[in-house]
Amino acid sequence: GMEHLGDGSRPLQALEYPFDSYYNPDPSRDHIRIHGKMLSMAMLPVVVLIGLGVAVSHWYSTKAITSIEQIAILPFTSERAEPAPSPDHSTAPPKTNVHVLIVVGPTISGFSDHGLVGRVTPEIPVRAFSWEEVLQGIIQKVKWEAAENETWDATFAIQREEEFLSNPGTGNVMLGFGLYDKQWDEILDNSRQALPSIRGLFDCGESALGLTKLGVFERNSFAVALQALLFPGQARQHKSVHDLCQMLVARKTGEDLFYCILVIINAFCVTIPFVDKTLGSNFATQKKMVENCKDQIVACAKSKDCRQSLKCLMGCVENDQVCSYRCITSYECREFADFALCTLQKNNLLGLNAKIPKFPEVSAMHQFRGNDLSWEASELIFRGWLGAEPFSWLVVAGVNPAYDFFPAQHQIFYNGKARGSFWYDPVFLVETLDGRREWRRRNYRCRRGQSPGEWMFSTLDNGVISSESWRIVDAADDLSYAVFYYKGAARVVGQRYRGAVVGSRTGRVRPEDVPRIEAALLQCGIYPWELFGVLSPTELKALGRFPLQLPPLGLSNEARETLP
Repeated sequence: GMEHLGDGSRPLQALEYPFDSYYNPDPSRDHIRIHGKMLSMAMLPVVVLIGLGVAVSHWYSTKAITSIEQIAILPFTSERAEPAPSPDHSTAPPKTNVHVLIVVGPTISGFSDHGLVGRVTPEIPVRAFSWEEVLQGIIQKVKWEAAENETWDATFAIQREEEFLSNPGTGNVMLGFGLYDKQWDEILDNSRQALPSIRGLFDCGESALGLTKLGVFERNSFAVALQALLFPGQARQHKSVHDLCQMLVARKTGEDLFYCILVIINAFCVTIPFVDKTLGSNFATQKKMVENCKDQIVACAKSKDCRQSLKCLMGCVENDQVCSYRCITSYECREFADFALCTLQKNNLLGLNAKIPKFPEVSAMHQFRGNDLSWEASELIFRGWLGAEPFSWLVVAGVNPAYDFFPAQHQIFYNGKARGSFWYDPVFLVETLDGRREWRRRNYRCRRGQSPGEWMFSTLDNGVISSESWRIVDAADDLSYAVFYYKGAARVVGQRYRGAVVGSRTGRVRPEDVPRIEAALLQCGIYPWELFGVLSPTELKALGRFPLQLPPLGLSNEARETLP
């Protein structure tokens, strides 16, 4: 049943994390062999860390570890093709153009503006969005990714279902969303050969789903399904692409839908470095890890939480930041952080070098309270309600499903002891995968950018440094709300990301502020249907989900001032 706060506001049930059912690790994708035993292995950007962790965990569960020399691991087997040799950049090759045909039905997509509107008191109507509206925004995100890549470009065409059924379009890839017309049976029988050879269909009726063809995988082919089940090879690999995208689309977030399209392009058209993670491990890498991180490996093997974190990460599909970060925050421990710090951050055993996304290029707000935005005003906005409250802002709504969805997000911005220093500490609640409720806190160093309102943040998060570019996009003169945009990268694990948060003092916003907040987010390329609401401490208490332990909201040792 739905629960209410008792003040006439909308039910809280719709504010739940909308994709809890779709992050669960799938341990059946790939395999590694350790001392004659076959273990499940999912494709992850942290393959070396996880692979060695599995070996350590296996040995620890069967016999006592007395020395690092007991740990050995054979090379990983991967069903993906070997990567192509590095191109010769003396003559730039022509870009590969990928033409994507998107066919949309008239049905509602399942996306709405409830993420922000659901945070409004009193209640205002929620707007639902069609697949066509949603995919127009996703196309822009894919074009941003292509604009940063020297090897490929993408063009898109959107056809409505009724138009396609009478005059099918063409392309390298066909993607269908919300298709339920019965005429798809005729297409399946008569026109399959005229359609694009790569076809992914999502949230469709059975007739349309029958057109699915991703590489050698065809949805209605029993022979291919049996081959994928019994034997490694392309059938299993291409089926895994299908299963991954079905999971991503089912999550109903803009970032996951965007990533699904990139996964298909990467698998069947052209390599996208951000997505492509051809996994492998060799003796030299393993030897270097053992030589440099011996103590950390043994310590991780002896820690239950560290082993659990590695086991959880094994089930996350390639570069799935939602799944990966939920695993890490659920089993957070010093041993895992030390392990990652040594193997990844200090030695970069994966050899990855992700960079902060270039696009979109977002400007900070220009004026605040009738004057040009200054650095002092910029810090004042960040500091927000600190002093009157033990925090600067409560997050109202967020965009990134990996990092913004946590309930009871408290943002704490404060001046440091060193001259000109500034710090940001987010404090948030983690509802762990094994049912616990625990507070987490991070500590960011903040540096001024080129102009007021532009900042660079950096933090060491579970052993890995994340660097982020932040913008103060908008803030009300009375600080009733603020909009912050960020884009960042965790360089050594190959992850790039974008996000935005809306903050207020109470965790809610006023109806009259919604149009201005939405306009500010549109400047960042963020649409109303991308936002999801974040439960405030008050709402968690009403739901009986607030932990007995209070959040750690005090200032850190770097703070210049103290709070009353």
